Amino acid sequence: VKACCNNAPSITCPPDFVGCPETSMSPGTTGYPTSNTPNGSCGQVMFDYTDLVLSQGNCWDKKIKRTWKAYFSQNPSQYTTCDQIIELKDVKAPVVWECPKDITVEPGPDCQVCVGWTPPNAMDNCSNVTVTSSHSPGAWFGAGTTTVTYTFKDACGNEAALHARTRNL
Repeated sequence: VKACCNNAPSITCPPDFVGCPETSMSPGTTGYPTSNTPNGSCGQVMFDYTDLVLSQGNCWDKKIKRTWKAYFSQNPSQYTTCDQIIELKDVKAPVVWECPKDITVEPGPDCQVCVGWTPPNAMDNCSNVTVTSSHSPGAWFGAGTTTVTYTFKDACGNEAALHARTRNL
């Protein structure tokens, strides 16, 4: 083994990474380390990594410590390491748009009125969104004020709610 091969190359870890639970954990997504040590008679600077799951939640969320190792191709037994933390979690509520405005209508002689509106839409940064509502467009309303509530929930339980009121005069 050449004398220069008794030293390990330098290593700089990629920044810590936060993504959605289903995000790829490949280095192409989470980042690669770098080294300012030049290739030379000891060979090329090489990188490997190992992952250790630090915690795992009930919504596919994970916290992983990725330990990167830098070594020369001619002497893999001499290496340096650094740690990168990778968190895959969903903590954002769905985003809602096209919210209906409050509606004021005049009921018929039986104090009832059929009210229509365009339902709001939602999307989430990590998963599909399920929608529940207290009333649907085309519902019949009696005299007074009725609050229509839409609730949008993602696969991890994050939710956003929207309230609109219908007034019958």
